[in-house]
Amino acid sequence: MNRVVKALLLLAVANISIGLYAYGVFLQVPIFQGYPLMLQHVLEPIFYVIVAVIGNYLVFKSIYFSDKNKIIRFNESKFLVPVIFLLLIIGVGFGIHTSSQMIADLFGDGHIGYENNSSSLVYKLASFLDEGPGHWFVSIPMLFFYLFLSMIELNRKEARLLNYEKVSVLLVASIIGVGLGIGGFEGSFNGFNQNYLIIPTVAVLLYQIYKYKISFALKFWNYPFTAFLTTSLIIYSVFILIFSAVYGFRVNPGTDLNWIIKLPF
Repeated sequence: MNRVVKALLLLAVANISIGLYAYGVFLQVPIFQGYPLMLQHVLEPIFYVIVAVIGNYLVFKSIYFSDKNKIIRFNESKFLVPVIFLLLIIGVGFGIHTSSQMIADLFGDGHIGYENNSSSLVYKLASFLDEGPGHWFVSIPMLFFYLFLSMIELNRKEARLLNYEKVSVLLVASIIGVGLGIGGFEGSFNGFNQNYLIIPTVAVLLYQIYKYKISFALKFWNYPFTAFLTTSLIIYSVFILIFSAVYGFRVNPGTDLNWIIKLPF
C-alpha cells in the first residue's frame, strides 16, 4: 500500500478515536467529592494531544520522506517557520480547549442541579474559551498546515494508486470532511460557530489547490494527500449544507441535539 494512503488511514483512526472520546460517556469517576468534574475530562488533554500529534506526524513523515521529484515546485525551507508557528497555535488551541472544558465541568456544565452556576462569570469565560478559541485555534491552523503538506507533496514523485487505495483516500476524506463539519457546529458560542471561519478558509484552500492544478497540470490521483485534502474540503462543504438544511446553521450537535455515545466503561 502507498505510504501516504497508509498514513491517512491511521489519521482517520486517530480522528475517530478523538470523536469517540469527545462524544463518549465513560470514566465517570469524580475527581473532587461533591463536584461533577470527571476523570474522562481530566485525561482529555493528554489523549487529544498524543493522538493528534501521532496521527498528523505519520502523515507528515510519509510525505516528507518520500522520494523527491526532479522538478522542485516550491522552496520547502520557506515552510519551516510558518509550519512551526501553526503547530504552536494548534498546541495552544488544544490547551485552551481542554483546560477550559475542565473548568466548565467543575462548575457543573450539563449536569442537573448545577444550572445556577451558568450565571457565573468564570463559567461564561470558560465556556467561551472552550467553544470559541479552543476550537478556532485548532481547526483553522490545521487546515493551513495541511495546505503546506500538500505543497511539500507536489515536490515529490507522482504516485500510482491502485483502485482500493483510491477508495481508501475517499473513505478517509469522508471521515475528515464530516468530522470538520461536526467540529464546526460544535465550536459554537452565542450563535457564532466556527463555520463562519472555516468556510472562507476552505474557499481559499480550494482556490489555491485549483491554481496549483492548472499551473502544474496535475492529475488528481498522482498526489494522494492533495487528493485527500481536496475531497475532504468538498465533503465538508456538502455536509454543512445538508446539516444546515436539516437542523439549522446555529445548532450545536452536543448541547442542542444531545449527541452522545455511551461506552461500557
